[in-house]
Amino acid sequence: MEAKKERLIFIDLMRAFAVLQMVQGHTINSLLSPEYRTLESGFYYIWHTIRGFTAPIFMFTSGLAFTYLLRSVNIPFNQNPRVVKGLKRVGLLLFLGYILRFPLSQVFDLSGISYAQWLTFYTVDALHIIGIGLFFVIGLSYISEKFKISDNITYTIAALFFFLLAPSVLTSNAFDTLPPIIRGFFTDRYGSLFPLFPWAGYVMAGAILGSFIANNKEFVKTRVFSYNLVFYGSLFVSLSAIISQLSIHGLIEDKYWVEIIKLVLLRTGVVIALYGFATIVEKKMSHCPKIVRMLGGNTLFIYVAHLMVLYGFVFFPGFDSIAGSQLNSTAALSSAVAMILLMIGMVKANSKLKYVFKR
Repeated sequence: MEAKKERLIFIDLMRAFAVLQMVQGHTINSLLSPEYRTLESGFYYIWHTIRGFTAPIFMFTSGLAFTYLLRSVNIPFNQNPRVVKGLKRVGLLLFLGYILRFPLSQVFDLSGISYAQWLTFYTVDALHIIGIGLFFVIGLSYISEKFKISDNITYTIAALFFFLLAPSVLTSNAFDTLPPIIRGFFTDRYGSLFPLFPWAGYVMAGAILGSFIANNKEFVKTRVFSYNLVFYGSLFVSLSAIISQLSIHGLIEDKYWVEIIKLVLLRTGVVIALYGFATIVEKKMSHCPKIVRMLGGNTLFIYVAHLMVLYGFVFFPGFDSIAGSQLNSTAALSSAVAMILLMIGMVKANSKLKYVFKR
């Protein structure tokens, strides 16, 4: 039987923060009128900047939480129940990633689906990358155990692989001849929002920290751990700023390479620093609020539910088709708050239904 894991409040805090950021980000981006989308507006600039960290937080946290659970028990890989659960999770994430982009209104008449709709179906989104990232975590965990290599070595190599090769892969034309369902994982030129390079690197980066937490549970409870996270996060952000300044002064010529690496360092650093602050907050809390646990434990449900409300499903067209890009800033912000409250209500209703079914 799988041993019960010690629940870490700071992971729930970050998961809840990430999913709420995603909900408000998608809602405002969907409904806000173009005339308000100007970086000259201080509020929009701040919102736009913060939104850029949502996906890295979500992916990093997914890798961290899964790897923490996978490595929290001292069980051989072939006997670890988290392996089977993880593979099922990978299948579910990929299924949901594709089904959310499938033209459901024509599910019974595939001949009516246009080529453009098929291309949209093949584009790669966050769920695809998280699913593939977790598959890599499982595979690398097996390799680490088989060849007696530290998890941190294999995960770090994988993270650097996706990060450092991103500039070369994203500018290469070698993947253009691949079938659309495959090439979307390697290039963003055909609509994919989150290709494997560099985005899977954030899942692997989260796995590094998740493995460390699982193997150093007592150290994680100390303030030194929290301060280390803030320090290393700040260090990465500083390195990003240094690279940016070198680019501005013409000391680095490859602008695209600079942009990718600078963003990777900045986003990874901010996420790590936020985890440091989350652990500090955890140490000041006597218990974790129930709503935080509920939100943190239902991130996938919230992700799917809010996209269905925004962009529609079989029996509902979605608010994007009703008021997409039509609202002023106040109305869009109010809609985001309403969407968050709706998701909280749906999570509570879902939890009650689960309790009833268990009874």
